[in-house]
Amino acid sequence: MKRRFFLSATSVAVATGVTSSLSAASTSFNKMSSFVSLQEFPTKSKNVLDNFVAELSENLKEHPQKNQIIKSLAMPVRIVINESSRREEKIIYKNKSGDFIKLLVKNGKETIYVSKTPIFE
Repeated sequence: MKRRFFLSATSVAVATGVTSSLSAASTSFNKMSSFVSLQEFPTKSKNVLDNFVAELSENLKEHPQKNQIIKSLAMPVRIVINESSRREEKIIYKNKSGDFIKLLVKNGKETIYVSKTPIFE
């Protein structure tokens, strides 16, 4: 009987260790994918993203969970479209909240679109 108890306790310890490793790996992946996505942003689009974060910060300055909300709204998880030309720079990405964000710089004018449905224009 003692041996069975020892094996089951070991199994629980191994399962707990695997679960902890998986959650740590998942967290690292989210941080890594966001960081890689930001490196892929052209300079003008980074400026639009910075302005977006600044506006969110200003609008939510009194909110107790301001930083969490800003991260979920502004941080990219997956880039859908990344296009650049002489007149236009466009990035469409999915944020941590599952929304689609479109950052557009056209003829020096910055525009931000937020949508629950995919944006492909």
